Amino acid sequence: MIKFDKDNIIIQVIINIHLYLILEVKLMIEHASQKQLCDKVQHSYHLIGKKWIGLIIHTLMEEPKRFSEIHAYIPDLSKRVLNERMKELEDDGIVIRNVITDRPVRTEYSLTRKGTELGKALQTIENWAEKWL
Repeated sequence: MIKFDKDNIIIQVIINIHLYLILEVKLMIEHASQKQLCDKVQHSYHLIGKKWIGLIIHTLMEEPKRFSEIHAYIPDLSKRVLNERMKELEDDGIVIRNVITDRPVRTEYSLTRKGTELGKALQTIENWAEKWL
């Protein structure tokens, strides 16, 4: 027969509280991880959902290009919006702006490793579009 004395009950309560706290912390960590993933996915859809972003990335997949070359490739895109999108892509680490100091000085844009991976992911969507649209 188990004898329940005051000390055993106190120890059991402390163990149960400890286990409960461990479980709560674990759930909080899982929740934070899911929220962080959700935020990243939301940010990526927000980025690629902006008009012209996909075409700009597509344009840069082959090789670096100057601003005017990107604009010539997407003639309906205004220079003002192209400039905004290039800054957004640069801020997100998708595009890098390279100033070439040879005469004449020129600026080229190229995809970062992150941008190239995004371009490959968007290529899957392009393949889908060719097949189904």
